[in-house]
Amino acid sequence: MAEAPYKPAPLFPRPPQLDPAQYDASPQQRAAEAERVAIRSRLKRHYLLELNDPRRTSIVSGASRGARAADVWK
Repeated sequence: MAEAPYKPAPLFPRPPQLDPAQYDASPQQRAAEAERVAIRSRLKRHYLLELNDPRRTSIVSGASRGARAADVWK
């Protein structure tokens, strides 16, 4: 059963979520968006794996060793 198309009320504008230019993408646009999402998720996963790697040596800042800020930022 198909629903009737949305008809905006005369005094109320169409919501931006129903704009065909926003949701009615071509197959090429959908593929490009899917590729961008995949790249972003791979980069995020790689970053989080490096960030939380227990074998990684942590870098101790000069401030935590008791050095003065002037000595650290030379």
